[in-house]
Amino acid sequence: MRKLVSILILSAFAVPAVHAASLELTLNDDVAQFLVTSTGNRWGMDNTQVGGGILFNENDDLLGTVRLLSTNRVSPSLRFAVGVQGYLGDLDRINETASAIAVGGNVGIGLAAQIPVSLVLEGWVAPSILSFGDTEKTKEWSARIEAAISRQAAVFFGYRKLEIEVENRGDYELDDSANFGVRLTF
Repeated sequence: MRKLVSILILSAFAVPAVHAASLELTLNDDVAQFLVTSTGNRWGMDNTQVGGGILFNENDDLLGTVRLLSTNRVSPSLRFAVGVQGYLGDLDRINETASAIAVGGNVGIGLAAQIPVSLVLEGWVAPSILSFGDTEKTKEWSARIEAAISRQAAVFFGYRKLEIEVENRGDYELDDSANFGVRLTF
């Protein structure tokens, strides 16, 4: 509980510091993730999203992420984003550190509904050449349904699988379960 309170306090200070466009919280019984994002327009990068987050689980694993995405809205109901995401963390249960740079992105597909609803698919892969230390490979995949309940808030329900292949230990799962969450836009 102390870790959760500390992360909430750090997130509260980080939001005004980066002029965040949104703060997202993703939860399930075993994992919590905070993600703060901002548009890159403040730095002269149109159609980009810059963000950072922290994920922790019941095994006391702690994984930080930073990302840079380039977004293209193809139509009002379809958008694509591609970019890079860095991972750095402490895998407490197996006493290892994780570090990698992944490539990937997401696609959002708007569904016809009275409330704006969309399906979002996201994937990140860090092959061996972009994995450092004892990290051999990192893979993260997620799918979720989002509903915008206002211009400043959205709720979602989905599934995520996040695993890191560690040298001489095989695949280590940080998350492999359904989740729900909320995103607040400022």
